[in-house]
Amino acid sequence: MLVDECLLNKLLVDALMAAGHDVQTVSQVNLISRPDEAVFAHAITENRVVITSNCEDFIELAEERIAAKEHHPGVLLVFLYNNPNKDMSVPEIITAIANFEATGVPIEDTTVSLAHYRY
Repeated sequence: MLVDECLLNKLLVDALMAAGHDVQTVSQVNLISRPDEAVFAHAITENRVVITSNCEDFIELAEERIAAKEHHPGVLLVFLYNNPNKDMSVPEIITAIANFEATGVPIEDTTVSLAHYRY
């Protein structure tokens, strides 16, 4: 998993690792303030699912890859509304990822809104 800059939060990174995920952050690979294209390219090269709240941009990048008949490892989307009643907490993000994984649906070549799995 590659944690995008917009979700770079020690609590989230630690929780992802505690949940058993192989986590890399954009800061660890010197991609802070780099274009989304560079982040996505790195994720593809490393075969890492991107987790981001920069949803619109990464949906577009993922769709461009598929339109070009190219593949990507997948993107987990955390929509933020700047509203504590709607925004997902770190535990909710971890739960949503586990719930999605439990479905057995492959993430490759898809974008997944974690909001749908926050139950």
